[in-house]
Amino acid sequence: LQARRAEDARLKQEEARLMKERFELDLQEARRKEEERARALEGRKQAILRHNAQARAEREAAIRRQQEEDLAMLNAMLERERAAEDAEQAYKTQLRRQAREYQAQLIELMKKDAVDEAASEAIRQAEAERAWRKREEVWERDRAMRERLMAEVLAVRREQLDDRLQQNRREREGALKERERVLADV
Repeated sequence: LQARRAEDARLKQEEARLMKERFELDLQEARRKEEERARALEGRKQAILRHNAQARAEREAAIRRQQEEDLAMLNAMLERERAAEDAEQAYKTQLRRQAREYQAQLIELMKKDAVDEAASEAIRQAEAERAWRKREEVWERDRAMRERLMAEVLAVRREQLDDRLQQNRREREGALKERERVLADV
């Protein structure tokens, strides 16, 4: 009986030791999984950081390209303005001055790799206003031409009506004289 009890005690100790060992193994496995999860999380974080850096570099490159295009457009616009009509000379002088200011601002911004859409927008706005003024001038010329044509048409129509009235009066007078002659003959 005593040997049985000793065996039971030994088995209990063995079970406790095995349970402790399994607990430590489970804890070690949990730590390993946590470390793997942390490494994977860090890897994703680094990938996101790399992606963000690449996207930022692409945006900055696109901004630089846009600024270069704006600068090229500005130079072309200045050249066109120098060859424009003499009637717009005062407006062109002001626009060239503004364009030179915007050009200097754009060059300075490109050196600093900064983003400022205000200058480009102002240039586009100035170009749009110039185009709008030209359209208004065309509309005004067309309106004046239509008014002149309408006045000419009305004058011709009035002259035709006057001729018909004169002819109608002459015919009535002739008919009246003919009737008076017939009555006189009777």
